[in-house]
Amino acid sequence: MEFKILFDDGQGNIVDEDGNDPMAADYPELDKELEMLTNMEMYSACQYEQHQHKEEQQDETMTQQQQVNTAAKPKKRQYSSHSEDVKSLVIAYHLEKLVSAAKAGKEYGVGPRVAQRWIKEYKESGKQEEPENNKTKPGPKSRLGDEHKRHLIEFIDDNPSAIIDQAVDSLTKQFEGLVIKKTVVHNFMKNECNYLLRRHIFILC
Repeated sequence: MEFKILFDDGQGNIVDEDGNDPMAADYPELDKELEMLTNMEMYSACQYEQHQHKEEQQDETMTQQQQVNTAAKPKKRQYSSHSEDVKSLVIAYHLEKLVSAAKAGKEYGVGPRVAQRWIKEYKESGKQEEPENNKTKPGPKSRLGDEHKRHLIEFIDDNPSAIIDQAVDSLTKQFEGLVIKKTVVHNFMKNECNYLLRRHIFILC
């Protein structure tokens, strides 16, 4: 860069070595330096804006990636716990109604696999007696077979207005030593004898 020495011409004017007014002189080198300085400031400002924009893009990308990772993260499986009472009810329903484990479980809001596991464990344990909730006082076991079915059908045909107590009395008199509950006879007549339509017969007293 060229340096210029300025003087006072004695008349209150500032001139350069050549006697020219420095304010009116043309200094292309100075203009070039000013242009370079201006361009450098513009470049720095542009670089700063680009840097800021790049950081904003990176932050946005990281936020999106975190959202994707959160959405893709598998949810913990929720397990339902059931009491022993529910377990006993499912097993009892399966044995009494002779339905599948899945259907027995559905009756009490238990998943099919859980119900199947319960019933499988029950059978493998060797326990063939009724589940805890279905146990009654010890006494003679009773079963109703084809001969009882025939007797009940004949009894109802002969006594269409009979009630369940009379049906039970008829059974115990006909088959000596038979001990049976009204609910068992009621279910047997409904499921095995197809007397569902004659509901007035099955009034429980």
